[in-house]
Amino acid sequence: MTFVDPYVDSDSGTLRNLPGFDVAEELTLFEVHTVALRAQQLHVNPALIESTWDARHWMAVHRHLFQDVYDWAGEFRTINITKGEHTFHPADPLGHAVDYVASQFQTVVGLRSPSADELAEHLAVVLGDMNEAHPFREGNGRTQREVIGQLADLHGHPIAWETISAGDNVEASIASSTDPTAFALLLRNAMATAASDRRSTDP
Repeated sequence: MTFVDPYVDSDSGTLRNLPGFDVAEELTLFEVHTVALRAQQLHVNPALIESTWDARHWMAVHRHLFQDVYDWAGEFRTINITKGEHTFHPADPLGHAVDYVASQFQTVVGLRSPSADELAEHLAVVLGDMNEAHPFREGNGRTQREVIGQLADLHGHPIAWETISAGDNVEASIASSTDPTAFALLLRNAMATAASDRRSTDP
């Protein structure tokens, strides 16, 4: 029996999308632009997402970011997905993985005045587990960064994501499957950059 990806348009081969793009490159350009605008909305007004710090929070962030692109924005995937040779958490028991990661959100929220180094260690574990769960058909990385960024902002240690290259992010993602703190150094450096930038602009 041939597998049919329900998220892909059978005629064009692109992900099913609200604007109706049938060329992958055009869809990507639209997605990058609209998601960036939606992310900026959250940065200006974080209250657009209720801070429940559970699975609903994770879903709400994805829904907000991708609401202009996919009708399944904010919904967890129903199929297994792979990237390269790596298979992410199976779709069938996905709810258990998501709830486990969400419990880590709450642990981080409950930290008392953590240093940047301490927070980076905690967030590295959460980010690695979020990546392994990979609960959405598309848009996991951007949703992860948004949620992790919110947790970092909550404790006064913002992350300068632009300082983390795509290559370093991929390497850390791969390494995190066996090393829970693989993202820690990248996060520490990105926090240090954000802190330095903030000091340089303070009057």
